[in-house]
Order: sequence, then C-alpha cells, then structure tokens
Amino acid sequence: MELKEARKIAQYVVPRLLFDLPQDIKIQLVRPGENEDSLLFRLIEKAASDIRWKAVNLENQRREQYM
Repeated sequence: MELKEARKIAQYVVPRLLFDLPQDIKIQLVRPGENEDSLLFRLIEKAASDIRWKAVNLENQRREQYM
C-alpha cells in the first residue's frame, strides 16, 4: 500500500470512527474505567472493518480506471 492510499484510508476511517461511536463508548474514551480492554477491542474491530472496506473500495476504483 502506498502512502497516498494510506492517507485516503485514514481520512475516511478516523472521522467515521469518532462519529459513529455509540455515546457510551465516547464517554468511556473521556473517562476510561474498568473495561478499557473491551473498549480497545471494539475500537480496533471497528477501525479494522472500516479500513478493509475503504481499501477494497480504493482497489475497485483503481481497477475501473484500467478497464
């Protein structure tokens, strides 16, 4: 993956991650408590899902350009 593609993915994932988080998770981010591990797992799982989606989307766009 090129840096340019990584930037496009980050520009998609980071705002989406912060916007789409449920309110309870946003509160835990401000005041982490006992469930920090589960919070991190949920954040990583969501980010990974969004990264995969955007990477596939970019790959499909690249293929369409070559056709």
